Amino acid sequence: MWKGSVVNTVGLVDGWNTLWGAISGVSPQFWTAVTVIGVALLVVAVIGFVWSKRTGRGNSQMLLWTIVIAALCAGPQALIPLVLKVVELLIDLVIALFNAIVG
Repeated sequence: MWKGSVVNTVGLVDGWNTLWGAISGVSPQFWTAVTVIGVALLVVAVIGFVWSKRTGRGNSQMLLWTIVIAALCAGPQALIPLVLKVVELLIDLVIALFNAIVG
């Protein structure tokens, strides 16, 4: 039987919060500008999509990728921790199943 140390949880969000605190603390004006650029990109993409849809040439694939890029620019304090939390929960589930099987 396996006699190693048992890990119960993973702390991906804590690591991200530490990293983001260090990054955003160095130049908060830069990250404010990135957020503004992300929001502007999103607005321009939606207006462009609506306009191209109106003329019969709408490309929803391009809109999807633009939304993803804009969200990464506009929301690193919310979006990335949310994704990391979901991954963290999945990893914790796998660890719990492994610990239940191994004992």
